[in-house]
Amino acid sequence: MKKRRLIGLAGAILAMALCLTACGSSSYDSARSSSVTSGSSKSSNSYATESAMADYYEAPASAEWGTDYESSTANEADTPNTVDTSRKLIKTVNLNVETKEFDSLIAGVETRLNELGGYIESSNINNGSRYYYGDYRNSRSASITIRVPQKHLDAFVKEISEGSYVTYKSSNVQDVTLEYVDVESRKSALLTEQERLLELLERADTMEDILTIEDRLTNIRYQLESQERQLRSYDNKVDYSTIYLSVDEVIEYTPVEVEEPTVWERIRDGFTESLLSVWEGIVNFIVWFIVKLPYLVIWGVIVFAIVFGIVRGTSQSPKALQRRAARKAKKEAKRLKKQQEKAAKTGVPVPPAATAPAEKKNEEN
Repeated sequence: MKKRRLIGLAGAILAMALCLTACGSSSYDSARSSSVTSGSSKSSNSYATESAMADYYEAPASAEWGTDYESSTANEADTPNTVDTSRKLIKTVNLNVETKEFDSLIAGVETRLNELGGYIESSNINNGSRYYYGDYRNSRSASITIRVPQKHLDAFVKEISEGSYVTYKSSNVQDVTLEYVDVESRKSALLTEQERLLELLERADTMEDILTIEDRLTNIRYQLESQERQLRSYDNKVDYSTIYLSVDEVIEYTPVEVEEPTVWERIRDGFTESLLSVWEGIVNFIVWFIVKLPYLVIWGVIVFAIVFGIVRGTSQSPKALQRRAARKAKKEAKRLKKQQEKAAKTGVPVPPAATAPAEKKNEEN
């Protein structure tokens, strides 16, 4: 009996404690809510735009997600996949050629580009000359950047190769499909956000909301312009391939050795090149001599006049006259001695007229 009373008393005390706890929590919640309401009433206007934009963006996700998902799955079941699977390829070709007909090749490139719908992006042509061992030769060259429609790239490169001598060729293909799709996705997301902001701008009530939305719209427009510029750049590089063409005018094409020559072939080629070099040197010397002949004549006259003046001046000096007289007397003495030796052998005396000049010279000396 006592045990039942104790159990009943404990249950009554527990029920009273629960009632008091419930009353305290309800009064605390009401007081807290009233304080929060009064404290947040001052800043409700400053967060109006953010809350409205958040409600606007979150509403379709919570309320319409199920219907959108069901409709999209139904459409996917009924319609085939229409995803664009074309690749975005940027093609670049580097081409170095030699030609004996420089003007014809450049003119042909320009004419063919106009027919194919391409254009020359940049062009540098050098019409100078170089000096080769006494011979001036034309060494015209050109460096041209060509943009040609991608569908005509192979045919255009083939035509250039057939009309010239190719010394170097390289090609490069850059796949920018992923980058292109990424930019398009960012652009699509920005357009969607722009449309929602425009709808939200129509429902804005306060000036603060309008300014906040317009600031965001300005930022979005700037990003859209950047994405569109990037897409246009990709489209231009994909639609028009780039050719970097280098042209050199030559007299003889650069030989290409397919296999290593034998010893006799090397001797033959070396001897032939030596003969050609000798002949070319003779021709160059003749051309140089004829071209420089007026200068050579003038300098020859000047040098002759200088040498003649020096010789003339030295020959009239007293010492020079004495040396000439001594040489002449010595020569005359030798002649007379020979005559005397001859007369002694033959017994014929030497005539006095022959010895008179020698004696006179001896007396003068």
